[in-house]
Parts: sequence; structure tokens; C-alpha cells
Amino acid sequence: MVATDFWHWQGVSGWFEDADFIYVEANHDRELLRANPNPRSHFHLSNENCGRLLRHALGRSRNLPQAVMLGHLSEIRNRLTLARDTVLGILDGSPYRNLPLHIAPRYEPSREVQIFA
Repeated sequence: MVATDFWHWQGVSGWFEDADFIYVEANHDRELLRANPNPRSHFHLSNENCGRLLRHALGRSRNLPQAVMLGHLSEIRNRLTLARDTVLGILDGSPYRNLPLHIAPRYEPSREVQIFA
């Protein structure tokens, strides 16, 4: 499943269930968005909502993905560590907190993520 440029996760969470691989945006941190407003951020998923989406979809999945990659991070309104820590914090205490979580680099290809059938 690959999904970016949406802000309301509840209508699409079913698409993420039982995916082998998930690439999803964690576009912005809400505090950095307040400090650096951008009206277009309304169309992007925050770190918190990304974590909520993953927790909800994974909780309904029969099989967990082999990996999750966070992408489409805003350069000004997010930080790699903020995105990762926020999502992992929301997944903490759940059975999928140890799921491999990757962050897509902004300006170069990511490392290869192998998915086995």
C-alpha cells in the first residue's frame, strides 16, 4: 500500500489492512506547523494521525506488514526523529511496536526494502 496527500485517515484505514508493505506519509508535526503555517498542510497526514492510522489498520489486520516506510515528510514542518518517535510512541505497548519502520529520505532513493511472499 502506498498512500500520500490525504489528511483524514479514518476513511481509508481499511486499505492498509493485511498489506505486505506500507508506505504512508507522516507529513508534519503539529507544533512545527503552528510555527511555520502552510494552508496546503490541510491535505497532508500529521505524524500523530499517521500513527493512529497504523495502529488502527494493524489492529484489524490478520497479517502484519513486513515493513512500514514513512515518507513525504515536510522539510520545514517535520523532523525525521519527530516522525519516527511520534509514530512509535503511538504504537508503543501494542503487539506491532517492533514492526520494521523506515523513513524515506527526501532527496535520494531509499534503501531497498525486501518483501518476501
